[in-house]
Amino acid sequence: RKMALIDSEKYTVDYARTLWTFDQVTKAQAELKKADKKWKKNVSRQGVYYIQGRILEEQKKPDQAMKVYEKALQEPDVNSEIATQLFSSVAWWQYKKEN
Repeated sequence: RKMALIDSEKYTVDYARTLWTFDQVTKAQAELKKADKKWKKNVSRQGVYYIQGRILEEQKKPDQAMKVYEKALQEPDVNSEIATQLFSSVAWWQYKKEN
């Protein structure tokens, strides 16, 4: 699958990240869930899954976060910044799990 990063994806991911940053986790999760359903086959959901995983990490749910990160890794890389952050998060959680 080849997909392009569209403005609405970047806006939605940035908006959800902002909501989460300002402790509006429920709203952030709702935006991400809506985007996940809306973009199912047309847009890479890597950013959506990355933010969902970060929220789960913060909620001390590392196993669930890793499952979401695994979904993110299956999506096409359309944003190198998100991909880099995703790979860093996965590597960190694998390190913590082994040590």
